[in-house]
Amino acid sequence: MPRQVLDIFLSSTSEDLREYRRTVGDVLGRLGQFAVRMESFGAKPTKPLDACRDEVQACDALIVVVGHRYGWIPPKTDGGGDDERSITWWEVQWALDAGMPVYAFLVDPSAAWTGPREQDRLAVAETESAGLDVWRAVRHLRRFREFLETRTTRELFATPDQLGSLVATSLFPWLLKQASPVRASGRAGEVPIQVIPADATPEQTVEVTTAVPDQTYWHEQVHAVSARERISNPHPVKVGIVAGQPRTSHPALKSVSLLSISAKATTEAAEGDDYTTAIAALIASPAASGFAGAAPGTNLLTISVLDDDGGASNFSIASAIDRSVVGGARVICVPLASPEWDALITEAINDAVDAGVTVVSSAGNSGTSDFYFPAALEAAISVGAVDARGELATWSSQGDWVAIAAPGDDLMVPAGQHGYSISKGTSWSCAIVTGIVALVLQANPNLKPAEIKQLLMETAHHPPKDGGRSVPRVVNASLAVQKALAMRG
Repeated sequence: MPRQVLDIFLSSTSEDLREYRRTVGDVLGRLGQFAVRMESFGAKPTKPLDACRDEVQACDALIVVVGHRYGWIPPKTDGGGDDERSITWWEVQWALDAGMPVYAFLVDPSAAWTGPREQDRLAVAETESAGLDVWRAVRHLRRFREFLETRTTRELFATPDQLGSLVATSLFPWLLKQASPVRASGRAGEVPIQVIPADATPEQTVEVTTAVPDQTYWHEQVHAVSARERISNPHPVKVGIVAGQPRTSHPALKSVSLLSISAKATTEAAEGDDYTTAIAALIASPAASGFAGAAPGTNLLTISVLDDDGGASNFSIASAIDRSVVGGARVICVPLASPEWDALITEAINDAVDAGVTVVSSAGNSGTSDFYFPAALEAAISVGAVDARGELATWSSQGDWVAIAAPGDDLMVPAGQHGYSISKGTSWSCAIVTGIVALVLQANPNLKPAEIKQLLMETAHHPPKDGGRSVPRVVNASLAVQKALAMRG
């Protein structure tokens, strides 16, 4: 998948933090990024201060690691120094002046430390002047830490391994936001992709006060409980959601592992929206929350693409798909639909599937056999909706191009700050199938997207024909997981 490798400057003192610098470099390498550090500068025809400034300003971000040493202080005579700020401080200042993100990691003052400290130099200071230099360095180091506390968001570390973990988790959201697809069509000719919402009438959307909504209908219909019981040692699975921003304060999502970022130039309000909250809950909510999803415990990565009118551009959707793959998703839920085919989204989905990521998309609520995209793409798993009787919902899109169906009619889903509503839509069906794909991958992480699609279709049950309409297969999570386990060999 085409994406940009970013240059990240690593700033710190050297001898005392050698192992820590090596750990950060290794972490950046595993994240697919390039660590720029003084060890790789090579010979340059400029003074050290100028060389460092040039290297910093050419990077995309800066990581500063601060231990118990202050480091070299460029003098005023060295073309820009001030006899107070260390070269590390200067590097941070240049990055901030350039508007780039700065990630600060400071050693925990209470942590055990066997490396050198500034005050340790007092033992070898042979003159009063040398002793004063040590105390100046100690004072400057304290001021530098205070500077970082006010100008950056910092983390405290105690060991190299802890530092490596903090670097990975701190940079990950920012790296995802930089992972826009590099495609020939770019932003030109954006096509609005209209979301197929939950289409409930005022009579059907009723806020309820019960803390435990009745979900028996769809859990039993897809055999979700028995499917989960078949998996004795589930492999962790990350699910990407291309929609809006979930309301993480809702009780149904409070225990869900969830990272939410935006693929748009502007982000929506922090409280999130009902639509994405319902999709996230249908996939991953744990039973203890009072609202059990299809695959409780699944890690979620939501990429927000929706505008205030419930639409999204082709570029933002393609970008969100790419970012989901970069973020480690094994399955992506795309509960959006449009009658218009788009090359940019098609390419993004094809790239995702080639990378081993399964893409699930809602077929739409048209009530016709007309194609809706991206669900109608061969690479995706298109999902229609059935009602409580297992029959195709009258409003659901239909046709041979719809691969599978799942409950989507009169479902109880999260709504508002802490309530629930009865609602319908193939978006809900798409979320349920996405969760079932996550269960299949928990059972057998080696399955490829085409194998998963075929497995779901082969293990699904067929409802009776409905007045000549094409009725899709209804997903059977238990049989799908059973077959996935058998295929592990």
